[in-house]
Amino acid sequence: MLHRLVEPAHKQQHQFILDRLVGVWLTLGEFMGDGDYGDVIADRRVGVRVEISEGQDRYVCPACEKPMILASHRIQNRTKERFYFKHLFDDGSCSGVAGLGEKAIAALRFGQTKESVEHQRFKFRLLESLELDPSFTNTMAERRWVDEDGVKWRQPDVQAHCNGQRIAFEAQLSTTFLHVIVERMVFYRRNGGRLLWLFRDLDVSHFRLAEEDIFYSNNRNAFRVTEKTVELSRAGKHFVLECVWHVPTLTRGGVSDKLAHGIVRFDQLTFDVSRGGVPRTYFYDYEGARLQAEHRLAERAQTERDQELRQAFENFYLPFLNGELNSDQVETEWPELLSRFRSRGLGLPAWPDNPKGPFHYLLAAYSARAGVPIGTDHEDLVKLAHYLVDKRKHTLWIFRLMLEAYDQKEVMRRYDTTGRWLSKVKQYRDAFRRGDSHYMPNRGFDDLLCFLFPEISDKLVQAPGTFLGSART
Repeated sequence: MLHRLVEPAHKQQHQFILDRLVGVWLTLGEFMGDGDYGDVIADRRVGVRVEISEGQDRYVCPACEKPMILASHRIQNRTKERFYFKHLFDDGSCSGVAGLGEKAIAALRFGQTKESVEHQRFKFRLLESLELDPSFTNTMAERRWVDEDGVKWRQPDVQAHCNGQRIAFEAQLSTTFLHVIVERMVFYRRNGGRLLWLFRDLDVSHFRLAEEDIFYSNNRNAFRVTEKTVELSRAGKHFVLECVWHVPTLTRGGVSDKLAHGIVRFDQLTFDVSRGGVPRTYFYDYEGARLQAEHRLAERAQTERDQELRQAFENFYLPFLNGELNSDQVETEWPELLSRFRSRGLGLPAWPDNPKGPFHYLLAAYSARAGVPIGTDHEDLVKLAHYLVDKRKHTLWIFRLMLEAYDQKEVMRRYDTTGRWLSKVKQYRDAFRRGDSHYMPNRGFDDLLCFLFPEISDKLVQAPGTFLGSART
């Protein structure tokens, strides 16, 4: 079976066709759609001629509004069809919109949109919705809104007052030039009004450029009025709209947008101006949510970097405490850690076992976590605990917090065969309560220790005695 390709003709006198039913201009590609050759012939070429024969001039020339049809050139042994628009009766008197300026085309499009059947339906649904909500007054359709200078004016599809605020409702039913959109935004804002654009449909994936201009400038929100929303407005006596919006979502790769959909009340909408100075209307604050998502993303990235740095420190320090590193390894690896921690805003001593640094705090913390002494000759954790009470009282706070965090009560009970440790627990707990200076930790190490041991960071910075926990620790 011969497969025929479908493509636009290279030379096209008429770039657009007007769909009178919905009041929208279509390019040749939009008119033909995504179907194959058979679909184009059946649905567009033949289908349009059937409508014309039944007296329905739906597709017409935007310039003269006379019926147009789909014609084609066949090339390359009947394997390719190149289509183009032409008048049903082409006497050569109409050249379409070729040669018209941007403003003239915008005015022509705007006027034809206003006259469409769909536009009339839109206005009827909107007017009915506003009448059902007692907070709206002075509702009018197609009435002039005169500028404060008394010279310029706009004629919104519908306008009304709500709680003392004048509001313009405009239908975005066809492609509109950006300057037309912006002129309306600026006009209503300058004259103390608010503007709400309403769409034909809310399929964001098929938005045209003009619809994207409005959607993205309105904080990624779009609205429309339907038969369903009219019924909901009638039931609740509140003007409701259908709304779609983007929701920034945190993923493994970063922040991506998901589409959300819902029914919202008009009084839930926010009217403000963006950081770029664009007047906007929205239900969901995408911009604020995006900032929060990016903040969470940055926090997650920092957490991952912190964990990697924390692990790098342990990969060095635990073997160092156990005497497993030679001097060359220490001299090579420790300066690198110094630099990395300095970049993180944390200080380390010039040498890892400097007694004036956090050496004994680290020894106590890592030992308590492991449940066995690390970096010392003590036989078990209780013997190390006796040594800390006798010689390193300032390390007891982090030691007991790590014992509690890793539930080492059973270890301490097993090795406290004489009960002497329990008596010393009472001794240092009483000292904590009194605030005895001999038992107080060096607060200069708090930032580093909180970084290395985040599981106890919230308690570590508190005064000893605040969290006393088990009697054995």
